[in-house]
Amino acid sequence: MISAASATREEMLEVLRAARAVEGRREKEDAERSLLSFVRLMWPAVEPETPFVSGWVLEAICEHLEAVTAGEITRLLINVPPGSTKSIVSDVMWPAWEWGPQNRPHLRYLCCAYAAHLTERDNRRFKRVIEYPVFVRHWGDRFAPQPDMYSTTQVGNDKTGWKLASSVGGVGTGERADRVIIDDPNNPQQAESELVMRDTTTWFREVMPDRLNSLAKSVIVVIQQRTHDLDVSGTILDLGLNYCHLSVPMRFDAKRRIMPTDIGWIDPRTMDEDGLILDGLLPDGSIEEGSDLAGQDGVLAWSERFSFADLLELEKAKGSYAFSAQYQMLPVPRGGGIIKDIWWQLWSDEMFPEYGTCVASLDTAFKLGQQNDYSALTVWAAFAHPDTGKPKLMLRDAWRGRVNLMDLVRQLIKTCRAHKVDVLLIEDAGRGGDVRDEIYRLLGQRDIRCQLIPSTRDKVARLNDCQPIFENEVVYAPDKDWAEGVIREVSAFPFGRHDDWVDTVSLALLYLRKTGVTLRREEFDEAETAKLMFKKVRRPVYDV
Repeated sequence: MISAASATREEMLEVLRAARAVEGRREKEDAERSLLSFVRLMWPAVEPETPFVSGWVLEAICEHLEAVTAGEITRLLINVPPGSTKSIVSDVMWPAWEWGPQNRPHLRYLCCAYAAHLTERDNRRFKRVIEYPVFVRHWGDRFAPQPDMYSTTQVGNDKTGWKLASSVGGVGTGERADRVIIDDPNNPQQAESELVMRDTTTWFREVMPDRLNSLAKSVIVVIQQRTHDLDVSGTILDLGLNYCHLSVPMRFDAKRRIMPTDIGWIDPRTMDEDGLILDGLLPDGSIEEGSDLAGQDGVLAWSERFSFADLLELEKAKGSYAFSAQYQMLPVPRGGGIIKDIWWQLWSDEMFPEYGTCVASLDTAFKLGQQNDYSALTVWAAFAHPDTGKPKLMLRDAWRGRVNLMDLVRQLIKTCRAHKVDVLLIEDAGRGGDVRDEIYRLLGQRDIRCQLIPSTRDKVARLNDCQPIFENEVVYAPDKDWAEGVIREVSAFPFGRHDDWVDTVSLALLYLRKTGVTLRREEFDEAETAKLMFKKVRRPVYDV
């Protein structure tokens, strides 16, 4: 006979077992529905001594990887600061989530980083996840490990799926995957080695795409902290490749344009409590005083894990360049920044001022060893500021392209006529003389006046000579995407990806300065004072 007390204990145990079963079904369902829930559930498998800390940065990464699984994205670029759990989520949890909760154990993953030991580390973590008792209890019946393919280099299963750990340049031919995960392809410690970066870019563009099972359906995920303008992320953005781009700077900069990603995600720091986009950015790029957007400026992306004080100390230790690249996603190269982007004055009015002198400045690519460089042109016009009357310069047009001599000449003629250019400046180097001669052969010397400018100083010295013109707020540019390209290249010099526009800018500005078309603020004030000092005094017509 069972006593009342023992019966009560049995009932309590049965209730407890039932509650645990319900909880187990709920956590299983949640993990199958949400990658973030799966990460939270499996966290003790990879970080048993570190508490799981969630945040909207982590949610954003998971949301975009879920979109990849759903087939909404096949090319994904994620730029997030260090410490954002990017490797664990992208290279450990996401593949395990697709094999188990998503029941896709047939998928094959090729994982690459700048060093193989990083992806091998993540393969060890991946094994711990799929061996974790909670994972085995919920999804262990969906696949079994493949004994002859179960190491830190390659983890396989009995459903033909595998996960291969490799490095940039480590996979030449052979293996093809459904998912290529590229986690930090550029080594931050080699960010200034142009040779290493170009080798990495060559691998990314010429070797890695051949490792896909299907060009249409297979997936490439690049996730990294920025290191340099020449890194893999910079290559993707510079070439305009069709990648969904999730970029999260640590400190919010209200002046940076934050566009929604392909799945409609937008930085929550641009929204109010009701999810509405905050307003307060003026046409000139400044923040309206008292706006809610101004209040968001400087807000951290993950305040639960990072404090203002800690980040300030970190910035001091790393230096402004490394911090800007890795934490703010703004890879302003070390040694660059001769011309600060904030020195450019933005002209937001759709109506341009009335112009005076107009010059075009050309940099040709027809030089030995420069077959892959651009020919580039900028057009500059002088004007008097409507409020102060002081002389200013406006960037009126810019283009560049890889063209032959005849196509270049046709483009020059078209542009110079459109802007009524007074003189076309051409650096007297390479085939600059050939360009001038061809223009004169076609048009004579009346329509477009060309002037060859001797190249007597190096690029860095010439741009340094232009610095006072920028610092004195003389140089304006329209608030347009094409002008932003020129501003970005000039600000990144001398370690940016290109310097074609840089040469045209220094050539034009130094010419205009030398000819007196534009003056620094002090020079203008001195000239105005001199006019007043030597101005003839008018005598009154009659006595007063």
